[in-house]
Amino acid sequence: MSSSRDAQALVQRVFASLAPPDATLCWRDDVTAVVTVGAEQEGFSIDLEDRPEDLKFKAADRLQSIIIEATRSMVPICPLHPGQHPLSSGVVNGAAIWRCPKTGTSISEVN
Repeated sequence: MSSSRDAQALVQRVFASLAPPDATLCWRDDVTAVVTVGAEQEGFSIDLEDRPEDLKFKAADRLQSIIIEATRSMVPICPLHPGQHPLSSGVVNGAAIWRCPKTGTSISEVN
C-alpha cells in the first residue's frame, strides 16, 4: 500500500461491508485497528507492505472472525448454502474474493 491512510481506508470499506450497525472500528495507531461489537473489543494489525488484494483478504478474514465471534452469526452468509456456513475469503487471480468454503465457487469480490 502507498500509505497508512490508503490502507486504513481499504480496511474501513471491508469493515463497512460486514459490520452490524452497533459495531465500530477505530485506529490505535497507523497499523492497529480496534473493532468494538457490543461489549466485545478486539484489535488487529495490518501490514503496510501488503498488496491491496492481500490486505483486503487479510482484513476480511480477521474482521469476519471478530464479527462472527461477537455476534454468533454467519457473516457473510453463503448464498449457495444459506444457514449452513459463512463465505470464506481468499485471493484469486489478483483479487480478494468471497467464496463458498464447501464448493470453492467464487461469489463476489471483497468490497
